[in-house]
Amino acid sequence: MESLSWWHTIRFSPEVATLGRCDPSALTDAYLLDTIDFRGKDVLDIGCWDGFQSFYAEARGARRVVGIDDTSQRPDGAAAREFTKRKLRSGVEFVECNVYDVSLDRLGSFDIVMMFGVLYHLIHPMLGVEKACSVAKSDVLLASYVMLTDQSVPWCVLFPGRELCDDDSNWSGVNASWVRAALDIQGFAVDREQPYNTNYRTFHARRTRNEHTENPMLNAFRDTRLFLR
Repeated sequence: MESLSWWHTIRFSPEVATLGRCDPSALTDAYLLDTIDFRGKDVLDIGCWDGFQSFYAEARGARRVVGIDDTSQRPDGAAAREFTKRKLRSGVEFVECNVYDVSLDRLGSFDIVMMFGVLYHLIHPMLGVEKACSVAKSDVLLASYVMLTDQSVPWCVLFPGRELCDDDSNWSGVNASWVRAALDIQGFAVDREQPYNTNYRTFHARRTRNEHTENPMLNAFRDTRLFLR
C-alpha cells in the first residue's frame, strides 16, 4: 500500500489508511453523498481515480457500480484501485476509458452518475456533461471548481497553460450558471447545490425530460458522434 501513489485517503480499519492527498470521508456532506439513497441503484463514477466514491456507493447498497478513468494520467491509479478492491472484497467494476468514451453501447445506463473533479480538466466541458447525462436515467452528481465572478450569465473560459491553480491539466473554468445551463440543456434540473472549499461546488441534478428525444434541434446539431469522428 505504501509503495503506491494515492489521491484519496481510504480507511481499511481505524489504524490502517492509504496515504492520500485528499480525505474524501471528510467531504461526503460537501459532495452530497450522504443525501443519496444508493440502495439497489446502478451507479457510474466518472473519473474515479483510486475509487473512493465507487466503494462508498457500493458500501451503501448500490446494486452495480462502474468506475472509469484514464489511468495513463493517474500514476498508480489502476494498481491502487485494484489493491483496494481486493482488500475490500469489492465487486466494483473498473473500466479504462475517459468521459468522452462514455456511451450506452459501451457501458449501459445508470440510475446515478457521479462526476467529481473532472469538468475543469476537460477541453470540451460541454461534451463531457453531455456524455455523463446521456447514460443517466435519473440523477447526476457533479462536483467541480467553479469561477465565482459574474453569475449573471453562463460562461466558460479556456486556460491554455498553467493559469488555473498552476496546473497544466486544468483547461476549463466555468461558473455555476454555466453548470446549471449545461445540465438543463441535457434535460436535468439542479435540485441542490453545496459550495465547499471556496471555489468548489457540488450539484445534484435530476432528470426532468429526455432532451435528446424531445429536442430535435439538439439531436441534429449536437450529436456527439460528429465530434468524435
